[in-house]
Amino acid sequence: MRGQWLLSGSRLCICGLVTLLLASVTTLPVKAGGAGQRTKAAVTSPKTSRSVVDGIYTERQAKRGHDTYARYCEACHQADLRGLDCSPSLVDEAFAQAWNGQSVGDLFQRVQSTMPEGAAASLSAQEYADVVSYVLSANKFPIGEVELPADPTQLMPIAIEGHAK
Repeated sequence: MRGQWLLSGSRLCICGLVTLLLASVTTLPVKAGGAGQRTKAAVTSPKTSRSVVDGIYTERQAKRGHDTYARYCEACHQADLRGLDCSPSLVDEAFAQAWNGQSVGDLFQRVQSTMPEGAAASLSAQEYADVVSYVLSANKFPIGEVELPADPTQLMPIAIEGHAK
């Protein structure tokens, strides 16, 4: 994949990241005569056993994630997580379109392997889990009583389903 490097203020950003995010979106099964509607099988596939609507992170973890996000992510993705220039929005419909049908493990691995820009995999696994928790919180997924694990293999069975209202 080719990405174009653009100068935006004093930082560089990769516009190809948006393409990479969108290219990774899986096609969801549809019901006959119901284009775009998810089937029950898509929600309860063997790959996933839980969902982001089950409360998979704590409020305290999301707060830590907010602090880490402010230090390492906000310059590109903005304080409101809506993105800037070629940095994608991490909330609402944009998040749902990019991640619906994938797992929290997929999201964790993508963030860890690509962010922060120019310093991928430079944070601890716990910091990445905290940032993912903050992104889930910003998308209004329910808070739970147990922290999101920092192990991507434990996150693979947790499905991302649409976005909370």
